[in-house]
Amino acid sequence: MNGLEFSSFTDICLNFDQNLKNGRLILTQSPSFFIYEVQDLDHSYTGIWTSTDSKDLQNGIIRKHEKIYPSRSQNILDMFTKNQIDFNPILITYPNRKSIDSFILKTKSRKAFIEVWEDFNQKLTRLWIIEESEEIDFLIREFKDLDSVYLADGHHRAYAFQQWVSQEPKRDPSQKLPGFSSIYFSLDQVSIRAYHRLITLYHPKDYPQIFEKIKTLFEVIPVREIGLPHSKGEFFLMDFLNGLYILRLKSLSSNDLIQRKDLNDFTHIPASLMVENLDVSVLQKYLFQECMGIGTKNELGKLEYAGGKDAEKLITGQVLSEKAHMGIFLFPPNFDEIKTISNAGLFMPQKSTYFEPKIPSGLIIQDLS
Repeated sequence: MNGLEFSSFTDICLNFDQNLKNGRLILTQSPSFFIYEVQDLDHSYTGIWTSTDSKDLQNGIIRKHEKIYPSRSQNILDMFTKNQIDFNPILITYPNRKSIDSFILKTKSRKAFIEVWEDFNQKLTRLWIIEESEEIDFLIREFKDLDSVYLADGHHRAYAFQQWVSQEPKRDPSQKLPGFSSIYFSLDQVSIRAYHRLITLYHPKDYPQIFEKIKTLFEVIPVREIGLPHSKGEFFLMDFLNGLYILRLKSLSSNDLIQRKDLNDFTHIPASLMVENLDVSVLQKYLFQECMGIGTKNELGKLEYAGGKDAEKLITGQVLSEKAHMGIFLFPPNFDEIKTISNAGLFMPQKSTYFEPKIPSGLIIQDLS
């Protein structure tokens, strides 16, 4: 994009050729990398935007932590097939590397290729283009030297792209299939937030009975103010009856997977046990399934998710207005958990992580035709 505005998906698809002609889209003349930076009032994030070979998703170089549900990828696959463009990047993280950091810092000393200030959300977006073959070769060497990288956001987009590649008619052997749009952030350039939960009961009169069940499985500590958990193993519950509580799972038997006091030290725990002891796993099994039947044919309510910096405000508003009946706030996972589980080829429950930054669609568009 030329930086004057960001396109919607419909706008991109329906007016792709026209946007190229009128200069709203700028066509790069050679293979390029981009340095991407976004700043808001609270944070600044910088990453490297490129195209990634889908084979790296199959050969284990890109590690995944989320289970794929093919039905959730179908609309994205249809978009690749019908429109032959990739407009929404996949977010990938990599271990901090000083040589790449130095390169990024040097590149950012140049004049930006695109610079956009958005008044409505007080955000600055900048792009630097990397076209010199020596610089491109340097980045390729640096990333080849990494043992693995980690898919943070976009698991279903990545799966859809793999499917699109497998279904594409065979091309000329000399013509390489395009990779998928991807942006790489070092670990110190991403934030991992919790995905909080919101429950709407089908029959609010069931809540007293549900709350009694909760008290048999969790320590329930009344508090006076709305807040967030301070550590792993702790949940914050607010309900539509103005109740505010800290919850901690009780020791249920001598066969507990791990002692809840050891939650912050996973170094001695197998990855499979780590998955079962994630806060999201504990919440799903003991609070949602055991107390409310969610995920079974006898469920008593609807489960929804909210992530990002405005999630607390959103959930609080929904519960106070009684549009929902329970809000549960979680402590965010850390990257060591994600790394260990991904390296073992296992998956975290859905909506376990909320990565930031979120990248605008249509800023860089890849033509797949």
